[in-house]
Amino acid sequence: MRAMGMTHAEIAAEMARQFTLRPRAAWRAAWGWTLEEAAERHNALRAKNAPEAVTSLTGSRLSEWENWPFSTRKPPLTALFALAEIYQARPQDLIDVHDREKFAAAELLVLDQPARREPVAGPAPAVTAPDSVALADSAAGSHAYRGSALSLRHGDALHRAVPGRLVSAEPGIRFAGISRTSVTPVVAALNEILLGYIRADQQMGPAALAGPVLSHVPAIERLCEVARDADRDGALRFASRFMEFCGWAHQDAGDLISAMRWTSLALDYALELGDQRIVSYTLMRKAAIATESGLPAHGVGMSNAALADWDMLTPRLRAVILRQRAFAYAALRETARAMADASAAIAQAAAGASQDEDDRAPYCSPVYAEMEAGAVYVMLGDPAAAVPVLETSRAAWSDTAQSRDFALCLSRLATAYAALGEPEQACAAAGDALDAAAGLCSARVTGQLTVLTKMLAR
Repeated sequence: MRAMGMTHAEIAAEMARQFTLRPRAAWRAAWGWTLEEAAERHNALRAKNAPEAVTSLTGSRLSEWENWPFSTRKPPLTALFALAEIYQARPQDLIDVHDREKFAAAELLVLDQPARREPVAGPAPAVTAPDSVALADSAAGSHAYRGSALSLRHGDALHRAVPGRLVSAEPGIRFAGISRTSVTPVVAALNEILLGYIRADQQMGPAALAGPVLSHVPAIERLCEVARDADRDGALRFASRFMEFCGWAHQDAGDLISAMRWTSLALDYALELGDQRIVSYTLMRKAAIATESGLPAHGVGMSNAALADWDMLTPRLRAVILRQRAFAYAALRETARAMADASAAIAQAAAGASQDEDDRAPYCSPVYAEMEAGAVYVMLGDPAAAVPVLETSRAAWSDTAQSRDFALCLSRLATAYAALGEPEQACAAAGDALDAAAGLCSARVTGQLTVLTKMLAR
C-alpha cells in the first residue's frame, strides 16, 4: 500500500535515498514486488505484445539487470521499456549516472526521447485537473524530477521541466514574446532572476527554490533555439550558467543523479559556446558530483581535463579545480597528491584575490580554499593538521552572504576537534555551526553534522 498519498515515483526516490537502491530496484520496491513478482509481470506484458514465443525473465536475471553495470548482465533497451511500462515510469527514470556512463550515446538517445502518445479515435477526452491525472500517464512525463528535494510535485505544475525537452503543450503560451529580436533583453532579465536565486540559495539552501527555478527551463531552451550570431553566444553562456546552478542546487539537496543530469546539460551548452573557462568550470562541477557519488577516480579524471588548459584559466578557477581534485585524491587515499593539491589551491586562491578578470568562481577566496583544505585533511585522517587551517578560515571569514559555507566551515571544525578527542571544543564549535545552519536546507551541512553527532556520541 502506498504511504499517505505518496506517488510511486516519490516512494522510489525515498527508497533509493534511504536504502541506496539503484533506480530499477527502487521502482520495484515502490510497488512492493519481489523479483519474481516483477519478472512475472514483465513476462505477461511481453507475451501480450508478442505473438511469437519469448524468453521468460527470471528473478535472478532481473536482479542482474538491476545491478548492472556492477553485474555482467546488461538490460536490453526493450526490457527497460517493458519495465517502465509495468512500473508506470519513464525509461529514463530507471537509469542513473552509472548506467549513463556505460550505455552508448545512441542508446541514451532512445531512452531519453520524449514519450509519444498514439492518436485516439473518437471524441476528445475530457480535460482533468493535474491532481487527477492517472499514474498511467506517467510515461508522458508526469514523473519528471519527483523524489528530489527540488521536485515539482504533481499539483504544482501541469508541465514539468525535463533536460533536453521543451515541455509545454501550448506553444503559443509557452514561448509568447520569445523571438530572435527579443533574445538579448530576455536573457538580461532572466540573468537578474538567476542572481536573485543564487543569493537566496547562499542564505537558505535550495529547497524553497524548486518550482521557480525549474519553471524557467523551457523558456531558456527556447532562447537557445531561436538565437543567432552574437545573440546566440549570450544565450548559450546564460543557459550553461543556469543549468549548472540547477545541478548545484540538486547536489546540495542530496539528489546526485539529477545533479549530474543538469550539469551534463550545462556542459553541452558550454561546449557549444566554446569558452574554455566555462567548460573547465563545468567539468569541475561534474567531478564534484562524481566524487560525491562514490566515483573519485572519475573525479580525478574530470579534474585533470578541467586543468588541461592551465594557462587559459584564472587563478580562482585553478584554485577551485585543484581543491576539487584534492577531495577526489583524498577519497582514493592518495595522501601526498591530495595535500599537494589542497596547498596549491590555497596559493592560487590567494593569487586570485587580486585578479581583475571575471569568472565562475568568485566565491573561491583564500578563506574558502582553507576551509576546503581542512576538510581534505580530515578525510585523510589528519585532524591535527585540519584544526589550525579551519580555525584560520573561521577567524578570517567575512563574507556574510555565504551563510551555508560558513556553517560548513564550523561543522568541519567541530568534526576535526572531535576526531582529535577534544569533545568540549567540538561541542562549542558544533553549537556555533547549529546557529549558523538554522533555516538552511543543505545536504552537505546536515551530512557533516550527522557525522559529528555520531562522533560525539562515542
